[in-house]
Amino acid sequence: MSEDISIKDKIIASALKNINFDGWSENSILSGFEECNVDKAKYVDLFPNGNLDAISHFTSYTDRLMLERYQKTKLDLERVPEKIKFLLLARFEILNPNKEAVRKSLVIVSLPQNAKFAIKSLYKTTDAIWRTVGDKATDFSFYTKRGTLAGVYSSTLMSWLGSNDPDLKKLEEFLDRRLGNVKLIGQLSKPLKEKINFVFGQFGKFSFSDFNRS
Repeated sequence: MSEDISIKDKIIASALKNINFDGWSENSILSGFEECNVDKAKYVDLFPNGNLDAISHFTSYTDRLMLERYQKTKLDLERVPEKIKFLLLARFEILNPNKEAVRKSLVIVSLPQNAKFAIKSLYKTTDAIWRTVGDKATDFSFYTKRGTLAGVYSSTLMSWLGSNDPDLKKLEEFLDRRLGNVKLIGQLSKPLKEKINFVFGQFGKFSFSDFNRS
C-alpha cells in the first residue's frame, strides 16, 4: 500500500464522525487532516477533485476492509452466493457506524454530472467481489455478473439505509432473497446468451472497459 493511500485511509477514518453530521464538506474532510496532523495544504494534492475524491477513497477503503475481513474468515464457504453474502454483510457491518456518511455521499454521487463516477465506483466494488470469490469469466457473463450483483447490492443498500435497526438480521433475510438472482446466471439458453453477449460487449466498450484503471 502506498504512503498516500495509507494517509488518506487515516484522514477519512478520522473525518467520518464529522462527515456523518455535516456531510462531505471541505471543512469536514479537513478535520481528518487536523486530527492526523497532516498539513491541510495537501488537501488539493490528496483529493484534487474535492469531495468526489474523498467519497471515492471512502468507497475504496471500505472495499479493502471488506476483502480483508473475508480473507480472515475461518468459515467454510463453498458456494459462490454464500461467499458473496458474507462479503456484502461484512461491508454493511463496516458501514453501520457511518450510515449518515453513506447517505450524504449518495446525495452527491446521484447528481447527473456525477453519473459516470457513481457507475465506476459501483463497478469497482462488484468487480472486487466477483474476483475475490474466484470468478474468472471473460465472456458475456463478466458483465452480466457484475450488473446483476450491482442490482443486488444497490437494492440491499437502499433497504439498509431505510432501516434504523443496527441489527443486520432483517437485512440478511432481504439479501438472501436478492441473491436468488445471482443463481440465474449461467442458466440462460445459448441463443439468449449470444444476444446478451453482443449487447454487454458493446456496453463494455463504452462504460466498463477502462474502469480497472486508476
